[in-house]
Amino acid sequence: MARVGAQLVAVTCALGACAFRAHAADALSLAAEGCPGDVITDAARIAAVELGRPVEVVASPGPRISVSCAGDEVVLAGGASPARTIGLHGVDPRVHARVLALAIAEYVEAVPPPPAPPPALPAAPPAAAVLRAQVPEARPSRLSTNAGGTLRAFTAGSFALGVRVGLLWSASEHLVASFGLRGEAGALERPQGTVDVRSFAGESLLGLRFGGDRRLFIASAGFAAGAVSARGLPGTRVGVTGGTVVGAWAGPLARLRAQWTIGRNLTVGVETDAAYVPVTIAATTDGRDERVWGGPCVGAAVDVGWSW
Repeated sequence: MARVGAQLVAVTCALGACAFRAHAADALSLAAEGCPGDVITDAARIAAVELGRPVEVVASPGPRISVSCAGDEVVLAGGASPARTIGLHGVDPRVHARVLALAIAEYVEAVPPPPAPPPALPAAPPAAAVLRAQVPEARPSRLSTNAGGTLRAFTAGSFALGVRVGLLWSASEHLVASFGLRGEAGALERPQGTVDVRSFAGESLLGLRFGGDRRLFIASAGFAAGAVSARGLPGTRVGVTGGTVVGAWAGPLARLRAQWTIGRNLTVGVETDAAYVPVTIAATTDGRDERVWGGPCVGAAVDVGWSW
């Protein structure tokens, strides 16, 4: 019965009623040991149908599978997969060939096909391109605060020291807004006496940022507004002798800033600016005014801060 079934399957496939599996390659050799000849022959015919390739019991070129029979157990070995044992206990002897053929087909197909040769690798990109691909530049910090000291010099020859706190907000990758509050003081020696000046101002600027998050440069422009008081003047332009003179002002401001990030969030910044203070405080001597505060000025600052 098994022989007839095998012949019927082979004839049916020869007429085109079944599709052979895709790797019809070299013939497969079966080396049988201790197996009934008719069973192994029928199993080879059925396995050929299952695998879509010739299966021979005689030695032939190609992969070799050993089939060892011992009682009701059959051991398949020789493939890339570990040896497999098939138990035929309780199986109708008339279908032994069919069971063995299916086991051989499954065992052979469990062996993966040899890997295809790797495709040719593209030329290695330049080292700089690899670095950009592996370590993309960090997204710029959106917000940072800073505090530090300032030095301001006027064309009249007066100087003032102060402190300032500031806030930087990155509106986009290149656009940045900055805000600050500063207080400055100077003791100016004049022939008329000592002039103590106190200045308080707020700043608002809009600028462009360049560089990355670790090293940043900002060029900005805006305005500053505040109040200034001078004490100890023996005379002023408006004829006040002694006492204190107070004035409010607002003027243009341009600034260049460099900022470095140390570690994860700590920042260090240095900057310089140019401004114009439209309030003039002058000392009057013999009807002649000598300006001691106001007009064009330049400033410098050093600060530390924190970024988010």
